[in-house]
Amino acid sequence: MAHRYSHPIAVTCAADGMPTHLRWKGSEWPVSEVFATWHLMNRWWMRPVNPATATYSIHHGEQDRTYFRVCCRGPAGEQVFDLFHDAITNLWVLDVAHD
Repeated sequence: MAHRYSHPIAVTCAADGMPTHLRWKGSEWPVSEVFATWHLMNRWWMRPVNPATATYSIHHGEQDRTYFRVCCRGPAGEQVFDLFHDAITNLWVLDVAHD
């Protein structure tokens, strides 16, 4: 079973951008394995011709997210999470916790 949380979290990343550690609900969760990554970008057809002059807003539905399905070892044992980094807001979000 999966539980959707969509909570902002603190994430530490390696030099290559892969998550190595997350903090959620006051607990530390070291990432032991990254199972998958994927990129979600919608409304790509509305991008301006010159990206250098572009301004994007989350209020207009713009999304640029990189998702990671990770296995963590925390205080309650092993847990699999889907988290993403939102390039527009520069936030990390814990999207789903898998049982």
